Amino acid sequence: GLSQPSKLAERALAAAESSTQSLAMVQQQLAMMERVNRELEVRVMKLEAENAELRRGNQGLEAENAALKASTEESQEEVARLRESHSNMYQILSEKDNQLDAMIEESKGQ
Repeated sequence: GLSQPSKLAERALAAAESSTQSLAMVQQQLAMMERVNRELEVRVMKLEAENAELRRGNQGLEAENAALKASTEESQEEVARLRESHSNMYQILSEKDNQLDAMIEESKGQ
């Protein structure tokens, strides 16, 4: 059979081969994880860009909304002014109508 030292050498060689294989496997896994990590980083960047775009769109909508609210308030104020002026005109017309009626009554009485 083999001498003791050569058996030890054989075992040491086998151990070295197996640890080399383990190392190669770990390196492969590491490379795969790095690739996945890069893909995820790209995806995150895309999502961040999308998010920024959505935020800009949202700000635009908020500005539009504020403008519409302001315009609605102006319209409501205008409607209130028109109602008031209509009411005033109606009062003046009623008074004139009453004056006319009084004048007609007076002229009948003469």
